[in-house]
Amino acid sequence: MKKRETLLTEIFLVTLLLALSGRWADVATTYLVLSSPSFYERNPFMTQLLKNPPLFIAVQTAGGFCIWALLWIAARHLKKHGCRVASMFLWLAVVISWLPVPHNLMVYFLGFGFLYLPYPSLP
Repeated sequence: MKKRETLLTEIFLVTLLLALSGRWADVATTYLVLSSPSFYERNPFMTQLLKNPPLFIAVQTAGGFCIWALLWIAARHLKKHGCRVASMFLWLAVVISWLPVPHNLMVYFLGFGFLYLPYPSLP
């Protein structure tokens, strides 16, 4: 039983680090795309944050942690009710956090991406 608890703790830590690193990779690829004069940030909520890199990094880090924490709460709830694969929910935080990275790279190299905003964006 102790070995299983150690494994779950390791999964919690690994998924947290991967989720946060995904958010930081999003920051890096966003600035890479914006280094080209022909691209601009379409998300109206992020345009102001991009002017202040430390704040942008802090917001992205907090977002990555919140995504992970919500899924951690769900995983703990499911585990308490007998779900054997509850920790797999934490890998969803990793996927969500890394999803903007290939999109940003596609925009940079191909000129288009696969993520679209669910609200009106800047022209």
